[in-house]
Amino acid sequence: MIYQILKATKHKRCPIYIRRLDKHFEFLIIYKNKLYSDYITVVPKWHQALKADPFSEKEVKDMTAILIAKARALIDKLKEK
Repeated sequence: MIYQILKATKHKRCPIYIRRLDKHFEFLIIYKNKLYSDYITVVPKWHQALKADPFSEKEVKDMTAILIAKARALIDKLKEK
């Protein structure tokens, strides 16, 4: 099983953590002492499924970028309230 912390950053002073658990990529944010999260499950291409790490470095970076964008959008939405 692959477990990685891919990135830790902030948006509008809210911490964002991006992590990977095998095929599951997720973000965690803390806003007003509450934890929010969302995830994406990615199915590897059939010819890569048997590799130790079925995702390329570019695919992992792309998933990280997508989740950071989703986390930022959620923070912006929460701050509107």
